[in-house]
Amino acid sequence: MLRRRGRAPDAIECKWSADCFDVRNLRAFRRRYPDDHNWVVAADIDRPFARNVKGLDIRYVSLSKVIEEI
Repeated sequence: MLRRRGRAPDAIECKWSADCFDVRNLRAFRRRYPDDHNWVVAADIDRPFARNVKGLDIRYVSLSKVIEEI
């Protein structure tokens, strides 16, 4: 979780592989803290990309690009 003053927290989930991401935990987090950015950081991502997974917009990035993206 990344919290910025005056904004809802961003959700950041780190995985070894992007294929291991399961949206259930993120959906539970967003029930408590709705809105703002959702990130999946994984070692096997070459280029950043975005997907909508079960109604949540998620940005997928590599560890080396996460600082640039956020």
